[in-house]
Formats: sequence, C-alpha cells, structure tokens
Amino acid sequence: MSSTPAKPTVITLAGDEMRSRALAFAQHWTGPHREKSEARTFLDEFFVVFGRDRRAVDARFEHPVGREGVARAVSTCPGPASSSSR
Repeated sequence: MSSTPAKPTVITLAGDEMRSRALAFAQHWTGPHREKSEARTFLDEFFVVFGRDRRAVDARFEHPVGREGVARAVSTCPGPASSSSR
C-alpha cells in the first residue's frame, strides 16, 4: 500500500476577486522596498493574488541555472516560459 500525497484543491478566483487582490497587492508594494530581504515575501504575496500557494504549485524562489550555477533564476513554476533570469 503506497501513500501518495494528496493533490491540493485548485480554486479559481473570479476576475473581480483577482482584480481586487491585485490592486491591494500593488498598493502594499508601492514605494521603496529592500529587494533582497523582501523578495520571498513579495513572491508569496504575488501568488496569493491568484489564489495560489507558491509551494502548492511547486514554484521555487531561486535555483542554480546555467554553467555551474553561475546565474540564478528568480522564480520558476512548472510549465512553458516559466523562468526569468537576471
């Protein structure tokens, strides 16, 4: 008997709810912020705009990419065109 982890329930938010969350998110993050110290918080809160938990969709904040981990991907999610690099 194998135990496989249960997949999280995916709830799609209505457009008005996402719009409301996006506006609140933008207002909250307006102004100067410390990018390095607040980057993970920013991404966690960004996913909440869409009703998603970063860990539930297997998004990772940073992971080595390129030759010997020289470059770093900022955020990745499974799927096409899912990473951006600096």
